[in-house]
Amino acid sequence: MDVEVLLPASESSISPLVDFAAGTLGGIAGLVVGHPFDTVKVKLQCQTEKALQYRNAVGLFSEAQMNGLYKGIVSPLAGVALMNASVFGFYGLFLRLQLPTNDTTPTLTQVTIAGMACGLTTSFITSPMELFKILQQSSPPSSTTPSLPSLLYQLFPRRMWRGLGATMLRDLGYGPYFLAYESARRTFGEGKVELLLAGGFAGVVGWAATFPMDVVKTRIQSSQPYVSTSRAGDSASLLPHDNSQGTKQYRTVLGTIVRSYKEEGWRVFFRGLGATLLRSIPVNMATFAVYETCMAYFR
Repeated sequence: MDVEVLLPASESSISPLVDFAAGTLGGIAGLVVGHPFDTVKVKLQCQTEKALQYRNAVGLFSEAQMNGLYKGIVSPLAGVALMNASVFGFYGLFLRLQLPTNDTTPTLTQVTIAGMACGLTTSFITSPMELFKILQQSSPPSSTTPSLPSLLYQLFPRRMWRGLGATMLRDLGYGPYFLAYESARRTFGEGKVELLLAGGFAGVVGWAATFPMDVVKTRIQSSQPYVSTSRAGDSASLLPHDNSQGTKQYRTVLGTIVRSYKEEGWRVFFRGLGATLLRSIPVNMATFAVYETCMAYFR
């Protein structure tokens, strides 16, 4: 759920192609605005209690340089159009499969089921995209940030699916996301302000419902070993930087949950939640502002 998506416009006069293009541009704007918050979230989730560098997002923001906060943005930028097309397409498909006719208004239960099915399906796109992003975001200062082509060369095809199971479980959160959006839209109407508030509300509900699993997914994916060049010279170093206990410590969903809880308690599953919820405000504002501006141009 790291890539912001927008539901198609309700005006029948708007071409689906225009709506898709506007949604893609809105998604790009949201990514640019929200990626620094996402980098902070990933860094907070990756660190362990034994090697705790940052207690909160404020400390991390104060020490990070601006270019460091945009590590890993290439992968989601490259995939935002595909994600928009996939979410729109699969959500509509799973919704139509439940309805007797296209004119039938879906129930909120049907909306939730369609959202969950959409999340499970699109996770096959999201998982490798976020794996590359997280490996770049979590690269230690002692090594250069691995490029996307380098990671593709090393991990494709077999190792690029690390964390798929955790991603599928997390992306079930598209169910609560679409449920919250549709509930707010039906309650408060479809004005610009109302849709903006509905989008923000949906983002908060979606993340709150699935954030613990997002922590698990981040830990599994950030422990994927790869070869990178050390800043001190040309010698190759194996990452993650602390591999003394082997990468098996974060290989499975259950194993990651048990180990994280045993070593750090229940609070670890909400580490970075503040930065994520804070991120939803400017991201939704930027996403909807660009989307509505593009749509208004063609109306």
